[in-house]
Amino acid sequence: MEPARKYRKRKWRSLWPGEEQGIKQTKEFVRKGIVPEVHLSSMIHHALAMEAIDRENGYYDAVHGPIIMSPLEWELHHAPAVLRLAHVKQFEASHGGFWITANNTRFQHSLGTMHLSGRLARQLKLSKQEQAELRIAGLLHDVGHAAFSHATEPFIKKHLGLDHEEIANELLRRQGVPEFLERNGIDYKRVLAKINGEGTGEILTEWADRIDYLQRDARFATGMRQIITALSRDLNKLASNLVLRDGKVCVREEAKPLAEKFARYRNYFFTTLYLHPSALMARELLTRAVDRGLREKKLSPKDLLLSDDQLVDKMLAGGIPEAKHFETGLIAHHFTPAFAIDFSSLNERGKLTVNDSKFKAVLERRLQEIAGKAEIVVAATPKFEKPFKYRLLHKDGRIENVAYAPTVADSDKVFLVACSDQKKADEMRKTVKEFMQPYLTEENPLQIRITTRWRLPVAEMRE
Repeated sequence: MEPARKYRKRKWRSLWPGEEQGIKQTKEFVRKGIVPEVHLSSMIHHALAMEAIDRENGYYDAVHGPIIMSPLEWELHHAPAVLRLAHVKQFEASHGGFWITANNTRFQHSLGTMHLSGRLARQLKLSKQEQAELRIAGLLHDVGHAAFSHATEPFIKKHLGLDHEEIANELLRRQGVPEFLERNGIDYKRVLAKINGEGTGEILTEWADRIDYLQRDARFATGMRQIITALSRDLNKLASNLVLRDGKVCVREEAKPLAEKFARYRNYFFTTLYLHPSALMARELLTRAVDRGLREKKLSPKDLLLSDDQLVDKMLAGGIPEAKHFETGLIAHHFTPAFAIDFSSLNERGKLTVNDSKFKAVLERRLQEIAGKAEIVVAATPKFEKPFKYRLLHKDGRIENVAYAPTVADSDKVFLVACSDQKKADEMRKTVKEFMQPYLTEENPLQIRITTRWRLPVAEMRE
């Protein structure tokens, strides 16, 4: 017979008055049948978390729960450069198309990355100073993002010659953040190095950043309980299997399947969320509007560092037609293409040809000749086969560099064509078949998927 287990009596700390009141109220809800008894434990946990946030500085996050901030972090997150991120969408323009609930912002992501960076730093037993620097780096790492995030980044690079890390440094210096950190015992140069992924900064750039945006996008975009639960479970397990060897972050050998699953999750999100046809069409309209605004001097490159809404308002005030189409489409969710050209039937010559940036311009000119005065929009799936690189720590102490690249189906790469005149769109489909004929395999005909009819938004829809 198995001997009886000895359980240690759990010692509870004394509760604050607000916590006692929260627990009493929760138990009263259970007694009255308002809340099922099975939820009592989680409700009490929530009550305690809310009381902790009220007592200290912090937020309750939909992904990570309570995020408690130090007085320094609380003061720092009120800097204008950080608060601007609350008005920059994580999903670029996609929240106005298919994923209407994807309204999560760069500000929320920055708080989540700060929280995860600190958690991983504690797990890897870094010094208190390193933990503080990593958390601050996580809070500031996206400060340099332009309006609509990565969609407008190429224009920043072209006109200002800076990437978003360099812009972050410039903005923070103008607002006196380096001096503020130095006065509080934090080396700004070390924080900046961590933002750029140097040294232990890879905890932030390679792990905390990616884990947070995958979990956050899964929750806000898909809302599917199975995906959210499985993703959170797998990523939390992966995070707990990270170790530090020779100053480098490694994955334990037994967690290799989790690392590969992480790469597959990332690939799945690219193909289904970030490169969804609706998202691509929205991005195409936005970049056209910004490009015209910069060419016609109705926008300055520095305007791209405004918030999302401020940039759209400035383009509308300048009378940029693409901006009107973009804004009304964002409101009415009309970012669905008329038809999509599937790449899966292309031969090797065809695959090489369509990956050339000039091919899209040639196809667009041919279709515009058919469309006449009707407006057309052609969007193309960009290349996104980025391998996930990490270090694998074997049981014998060897460290192996691994690059895992999930295969991407050719059917996930498409050209999207939309036209304001539906009769012209039907004619263009026939032209596309003729135009693509030399690039097809003999056994497979060209696949053209007709989706929900795309309507060109009209300016009158804007309130």
